Amino acid sequence: FNEIKVSKLDLSYNQIFYMERKALYGIIGLEELILESNNLKSVFLNDLISLIHLNLVKNELASIKNETLANLINLERLDLRGNKISEIESGSFQNLFKLKNLHLEYNKLRFFEKNLFISLKNLEFMNLMNNE
Repeated sequence: FNEIKVSKLDLSYNQIFYMERKALYGIIGLEELILESNNLKSVFLNDLISLIHLNLVKNELASIKNETLANLINLERLDLRGNKISEIESGSFQNLFKLKNLHLEYNKLRFFEKNLFISLKNLEFMNLMNNE
């Protein structure tokens, strides 16, 4: 994209299995990104600093890496339901100071790294239902 202003982008149900690191580079003011029901195995969304709501429901994510959410400093709602996440790297949530809602239900989580959630000072709701 060549610098366009979009506040909501819905790419759900598109069978997307891969997104290049700079796939959404140039989108200004994006507050809501919906990637629900695709086949994504990884995502890197560092350029989307204005993002408030990220929906990655029902993809093929197996882990959350440090760099996956690193610059999403305005994120308030993160929905990772229905993936295959079995690991969340320590520090993955360290810059998500504004996060209020975190959905991790229906994954394969068994344990969490020490202090994984320590920086989530504004967290109001977290759902971990139906993990392994």
